[in-house]
Amino acid sequence: MVGSGSIGVIGESTNSSFPGVIARGATATSPALEVQGKVKFSRAGRKTIGAGKSTLVVTMAGVTTTSKILAVLNSNRSSRYVRAVVAGSGKFTIYLNSSVSSSTYVAYFVYD
Repeated sequence: MVGSGSIGVIGESTNSSFPGVIARGATATSPALEVQGKVKFSRAGRKTIGAGKSTLVVTMAGVTTTSKILAVLNSNRSSRYVRAVVAGSGKFTIYLNSSVSSSTYVAYFVYD
């Protein structure tokens, strides 16, 4: 709720070609944004790759073939790792180096 004291700053754009907020550091090495405490991103999450599988398709509106996506295992699986993440139109596929023997969490973060 704006004005109730629960939100410090809101930045919003009515034009999809422009960002709601721009943060700039004083120099190339100074931080443009510092967060103290938890942070929440609408284009980040965690999904499960089922036992016997080595790929996971995640559907997400706004993902394009040029989207950048980071993904890591969020379960301890010996000798397993994320080999690649390939973005498509409205989805991305996470590939592991080999199938997992039990359900395995993968965490991801999508940015453009």
